[in-house]
Amino acid sequence: MSKMIDEALMDNAEEVVELSTGEVALKEMQLVVEYCKHYDFKKTATDIEKPLTSKDPKVFIKDDWERDFIEKLDLDARCELLMAANYFNIPAIFELCCAAIAAFFKGKDFDKIKGDFGLQDVTYTPEDEEKLKAEYPWIQEQAEKKIAEIQAEIEKKAAAK
Repeated sequence: MSKMIDEALMDNAEEVVELSTGEVALKEMQLVVEYCKHYDFKKTATDIEKPLTSKDPKVFIKDDWERDFIEKLDLDARCELLMAANYFNIPAIFELCCAAIAAFFKGKDFDKIKGDFGLQDVTYTPEDEEKLKAEYPWIQEQAEKKIAEIQAEIEKKAAAK
């Protein structure tokens, strides 16, 4: 379930290995253990379709237990669990957290999000956008690549009709 633990066990003939928990807090460790125990340490991925078709967890999370597990957490707790899943390299929890966080933002207006986070007075200028594009060019490149792939798929389906 955790690629980090799998790799540590592969590198060690012992059945017991010491792992650093980094800066993962006890609360998140308990959530990770709860999730892993529920799936008998065997779940390696979620069945969540990408991209999300809805912001309603009942639509994109098919497993009732998994949905209840993530819905009991607020946005901050989901973000903390996401970081723990990333640290321990647990794709199933990582994907679940990403989907739940993305659903929180899906369809929301930029100004509404700014208000939700107390950022009403923060301005975002075209110059700021250009600066961010220069600092993080890979974000734009990935987005453009994905858009091109989606457009090609749409055109392919249209041509097939």
